Amino acid sequence: MAYINRIGRIRHIKDVQDLAIVPVCPPKDTPAVRLCVSGWLNTKDDVVYPWKSFGKRQDTFALQWETDTLLELSGALVALLKDETIGYIQKEIIRRTVLASLFASLSPLVYLEVGKIIGE
Repeated sequence: MAYINRIGRIRHIKDVQDLAIVPVCPPKDTPAVRLCVSGWLNTKDDVVYPWKSFGKRQDTFALQWETDTLLELSGALVALLKDETIGYIQKEIIRRTVLASLFASLSPLVYLEVGKIIGE
C-alpha cells in the first residue's frame, strides 16, 4: 500500500494487518447486501455496533480494518479536542469574569502613564 506525501513522492507504509468482513447480524440468503465501513472507533465493538440499527431485514456486513490503528487515532483526536476545548474555556472564563473588569479598570491608568511619558 502506498500514499503520496506533501512533496509528491510516493512512500510505502506497512501492509494492512487487520482486514475482515464481519456479519452484523446472522446472514440470510437475500439479493441485497450492505457493506458498512466504520472510521471512528471508541471500542472494538464499534466496527459492528453502529450498523445494528439497520435491523435484520437484509444482509449487513461491516468492514473491519486496522482496528488498533483506528482506536489509537480516535484516542489522539479525542485528547486533542479535549485540550483545545479546555484551553478555549479557560480563556473565555478569564475574559468574562473578574479579571476582565480588573483589566478594564486598569486601562485608564495606562493612558495616564502614556500621557506623562509623552508630556516629558
